[in-house]
Amino acid sequence: MDEEMDDNFCSYTLPILKEPNNCFLVDDSLIEKLVKPYCLPPNLQCLNSLYSDVGCKWLSEVVEEAFFLSGNSIETMTTKRIKSKILQRSPLFIRNTRGVKLEEAKMNDDQLSTINVYQVDKIKRSVKFGSNKFEFVDDNTYIPQCVCHPNSSTKPILCITKSTDPNNPDQVNWYDIAFALSTLIFGNKKNFFIDAIHSYLVTPISDLEKRGIPVQRLLGKSYQTSN
Repeated sequence: MDEEMDDNFCSYTLPILKEPNNCFLVDDSLIEKLVKPYCLPPNLQCLNSLYSDVGCKWLSEVVEEAFFLSGNSIETMTTKRIKSKILQRSPLFIRNTRGVKLEEAKMNDDQLSTINVYQVDKIKRSVKFGSNKFEFVDDNTYIPQCVCHPNSSTKPILCITKSTDPNNPDQVNWYDIAFALSTLIFGNKKNFFIDAIHSYLVTPISDLEKRGIPVQRLLGKSYQTSN
């Protein structure tokens, strides 16, 4: 797109007409900035549903995202702490308050009970859009602290990087962990469950009980160790 200058010296971009299958709806602003696709102007995004009906696709549906791990995979006190909390609270992630397994969950209790968490030296993130491949650069785009291991389709594994805060070396980003867990459990429906899993991870058990969630019944034997 070409940039023009108006009489008031304000910069603007000339719109370009594209067929619906070559125009994309933005549901990930980081990927939009990286791949720079033709997309609906911000002032028209209230019409996303209409444009979706005529053939525009959501950006996240057409990109292939991949994570690459470098360094040895090791267990640390931090990864053990994360794994312990996940195992203790896992029934909350895949069941509703009646104890019924969520239909969207691809994993069951037994599968989730085999999860492992390891620390790696570095995580790289890339995106394939059409025939082009783009790589996120550490200094100007977001690289999550926790991702699913590439082999997680056979066994659930999460990998994290060490905290970059020298004053808090054991700090973890629980939202990144919730995102990775949601990806493991729910696949392409993960976005509907990230916030719930994050809440179950960081909220004290006593506060969950105050909200009326039958935590003791759902967690069973792990209820005492979760407090």
